[in-house]
Amino acid sequence: MEKKYSLAVKVLKRMLVVLVAILLFSIMILPSFLKNNDRVKLNSISNEELDTLSSNEMVNPNLHGQDKNGRPYILTAKSGYKTNDNIIKLSDITGKLRIEGEHKYYALSSKNGEYKQNSDLIHLCGDIVLINQGGYTATTQEAVINYKKGSAYTITPIHIEGKDLRLEAGNFEMPSANVLIFKNNVKVLIK
Repeated sequence: MEKKYSLAVKVLKRMLVVLVAILLFSIMILPSFLKNNDRVKLNSISNEELDTLSSNEMVNPNLHGQDKNGRPYILTAKSGYKTNDNIIKLSDITGKLRIEGEHKYYALSSKNGEYKQNSDLIHLCGDIVLINQGGYTATTQEAVINYKKGSAYTITPIHIEGKDLRLEAGNFEMPSANVLIFKNNVKVLIK
């Protein structure tokens, strides 16, 4: 019985050495034989694109945190660039927000934006769309969100549409999650 046990241990030791050798080969040596097109790309970014990035540029940056009431937010951009004054310029932004009220969760998108790290302000620019769970869609071209205070406002006209409402206003302010103020040539159509 003891001979069978020692034989099994010897076989397992040799198998372990062979497995380690195969693993090392596949990790260290095999990639050098592959063409550049066959190699795995990190976040679908080519080596050429990585070479063009400067030290201040980011790929797929994620900004996440909580507002003063503990409601989470997350923003992701296709690319970002940090300036010297703690501003991160973002492009192709998408995000998820949580706000108090009946329709708590919102999806956000914008072409561009600037995130001010010191104040948690994000200034969005270009084709801003905000959609809530209730099916309402708000669109504007320029807005500012203050995550620390839980407030937001638009700089350009806002258009909101849903199954039972259409609203247009010159601008919009949300000093808190429970207060919405529409100003300048407000038009409301209740369907």
